[in-house]
Amino acid sequence: MFIVGKTLSQVQSRLAIALALGFVIFVAAFFNTQVALHVLIFSMLLSPEIVIAETSAREVTIRIDDLILAIISFTWLAKMTINKELTALRDTPLNAPIFAYIAICAFSTALGVVLGKVSPLSGFFFVLKYSEYFLVYLMVVNLLSNEQQARGFIIAMLVTCTIVSLYGISQIPSGRRVSTPFEGESGEPGTFGGYLVLMMALALAFLVYAESQKQRVLFAGLAVIMLLPLLFTLSRASFMAFFPMFFTLLFFSRRKKTLAILLAFAILVGPFLMPQYVINRIRYTFEEQAGSTRIGSIALEGSASARIESWKKVLTKKWPARPLFGHGVTGAGFIDGQYPRVLAETGALGLFLFLWLLWKIFSNALLVYRAAEDDFSQILSLSLMAGLVGLMFHAMTANTFIIVRIMEPFWFLTGIVMMLPAMEMEKEVREGKVQ
Repeated sequence: MFIVGKTLSQVQSRLAIALALGFVIFVAAFFNTQVALHVLIFSMLLSPEIVIAETSAREVTIRIDDLILAIISFTWLAKMTINKELTALRDTPLNAPIFAYIAICAFSTALGVVLGKVSPLSGFFFVLKYSEYFLVYLMVVNLLSNEQQARGFIIAMLVTCTIVSLYGISQIPSGRRVSTPFEGESGEPGTFGGYLVLMMALALAFLVYAESQKQRVLFAGLAVIMLLPLLFTLSRASFMAFFPMFFTLLFFSRRKKTLAILLAFAILVGPFLMPQYVINRIRYTFEEQAGSTRIGSIALEGSASARIESWKKVLTKKWPARPLFGHGVTGAGFIDGQYPRVLAETGALGLFLFLWLLWKIFSNALLVYRAAEDDFSQILSLSLMAGLVGLMFHAMTANTFIIVRIMEPFWFLTGIVMMLPAMEMEKEVREGKVQ
């Protein structure tokens, strides 16, 4: 009885904390949604999990950023109900591909439930999880109104990344692969690496457009602070993602001098400065082991071989069994790679819609970049293009586009970039440049 009573009191105290926090955020969001969105940005990577219950099988937890996002969404709906002048949903170039992809995920999963391939509860919550990332985007595009707010959000994102990067650096002496806070002892280094690739695209874009020596030192230092934990994640998917991200910046940037200098420095000096841990990790990829997969004459170690085999299994067994609509979300089991997972879960139609969504993000970011006349718009649109390319390579061996700590900042940045033309137009109208 004592143990049961103690457990109940602990659960009740955790629930009380969660409810109190939720009430404070609700009040803040109702009166100032911008403050709530800043809280959401910091919680994306600095969010602990609260254990609200325990069962014999596992702990029942809730992430703070999930709670914040749910509260902000509810508050947004409540404000729209009270204020009829608020627009329910702004039209953006990404609305159609987003809703089409959500629809195919829901349909494939429902079909999987009917066929007995998907657990109803598991399928429902995973589709809800996928939709959560798009909700971040919709929230940003509907609540962002001017460039000053956008700058505040970007500063918050960079400050959050700095804190998390310094935390990662503090783990380097331990000898373990570094990870983000609140992920336990094993952590998720690959997730941290993907997030850092995205944020380095933003830092490097700011460095390219820096107007003063002070700004160049600031963003160069920030890039170094991000690079150190990125290296010590020892995440090969993240290493593979970094170079396409960097070369996308170099290819599209209108100011290539800084990036060219960085590239030359990396080629000439990088091999001598590269930590031995990183070199060993890369070499380990090509060590032949029992059961290694070969690509031509190149042998891959066990972990890399397993990913290749998962692709083969999807292409030869899972996808042919249900080629058009797939097995439904969670219906194909665990697959470590975004593209084979999408193909197995939602079929050829789902993969087409997923790639269409990615293309629409890139192509519209490119349109914003080419039309932009101010540095801020060019920086954000360029960083989104480069970050997206990097994450697309990261997704070859990881489920990048369903990982919360990568997708929440990614969709936040995407929402800001998609709203830049509208904000510029509203600014010109206010200044009387456009009637």
